[in-house]
Amino acid sequence: YITKPFQLEEVVARVWTHLAISSLHSQLQAQNQELEQYRARLEDLVAQRTAELARTNAHLQASEQQYRAMAEQVQDGIVMLQDGRIVFCNEAFRRIAARPAEQLMRQDFFALFLESARQRIRARLEGEERSTPSDEWQEQLLRGGEEIWVELEHAAIVWNGEPARLLTVRDVHDCKLRELRLEAER
Repeated sequence: YITKPFQLEEVVARVWTHLAISSLHSQLQAQNQELEQYRARLEDLVAQRTAELARTNAHLQASEQQYRAMAEQVQDGIVMLQDGRIVFCNEAFRRIAARPAEQLMRQDFFALFLESARQRIRARLEGEERSTPSDEWQEQLLRGGEEIWVELEHAAIVWNGEPARLLTVRDVHDCKLRELRLEAER
């Protein structure tokens, strides 16, 4: 409202101020409406992405469970080594080594073998000796108080983003003893 007597400059200034305020108010409402639309769109995108990630995660968990079940059901021992230490072993390997998982995990793999074979096995696994993709060899593993023959195969892989060795360990003790007896009989 304007008081009398009217002063033209004051009236003009007030009208311009109210026009500017009204224009700014309209712009602010338009920008708020636009921001609300962006927010709603972003919420939709986040919800879609979250649902997609949940589906992917469920698929990965199912896949991991399948591979874990497969690794646990296979009859050959499976061992994953990083820096010479066991980071994974399946039930078959635990049976072959006759040790619980807690004892094997993070254990020095080479300590499971005869002292005389440790350096040879280490050299083979670390690539100091030439190996082929189907490189198999036999060594004596220490199980309790006895030495048993096992057959080993290995491959270089990446495990949790780090270089590793995947080993397959097969108990061939009875076959090796028969083979040795046959050789002795000759």
